Amino acid sequence: MKFKDIMGILALVSLLALLAVPAAAANTVTVTNNTGNDTATKFYNEGVTALSASDYRAALNLFDQALSSDTTVIGKSDVLLYVYQDKTYAQIQLSDYPGALETTTAGLALFGNDEKLLNNQGFVFYKLGRYQEALGSYNKAIGIDQNYTTALINKGDVLYTMARYQESVDAYKLALSTDPGNTDATAGLARAEQAAGPGLPVVPLLVLVVVIVAAGAVWYFRFRKPAEVPATGEKKGKGPSKKK
Repeated sequence: MKFKDIMGILALVSLLALLAVPAAAANTVTVTNNTGNDTATKFYNEGVTALSASDYRAALNLFDQALSSDTTVIGKSDVLLYVYQDKTYAQIQLSDYPGALETTTAGLALFGNDEKLLNNQGFVFYKLGRYQEALGSYNKAIGIDQNYTTALINKGDVLYTMARYQESVDAYKLALSTDPGNTDATAGLARAEQAAGPGLPVVPLLVLVVVIVAAGAVWYFRFRKPAEVPATGEKKGKGPSKKK
């Protein structure tokens, strides 16, 4: 393969990697205010409405107000967890990744086994270029829910970005086993399989090269034709040397 062809393939792979954006998770369900006057619940529900309308700044402001209110009531249910999930999602949509990381860290301190928070944390790490940490968060989320399609797709995306193509293929296949026909998983699998290619892995290929070189050296020294050596007593040259 010519050098320019290789560079063309690498450019295409890089472009596809930029187009593959992992997904964050959010809730879009309001909750019933059982007390009738719980301020935190009110702010949360208004935040969900703003989130559904893609008004992320308003949603973020409302979720902050919910967290700054008395969270006793929402802390007795899953609503407090939802506030952290949705606040993270709003921050991600606003590209506030450092802020989103702070939110997921605070949320996971209270709800350490929530797969959606872990998935969102993985997404934030991915956007910050901290790929190994992103992979760790996705693995934790999948460890909690092995059928979590979004986290499996995200894991495939980060592995692809890390050039771990065969592992990326495996992650996308698992995602498709949980959600057959998923378009993101299907596209990711095709991209990863193309990048993995039919060739030998790098390490075995290097081993093969070493073996070939070694075999060639053995053949050369064992079977090469020796240089001609003059017979005993016979001098090289056309005639006797002359003394000056």
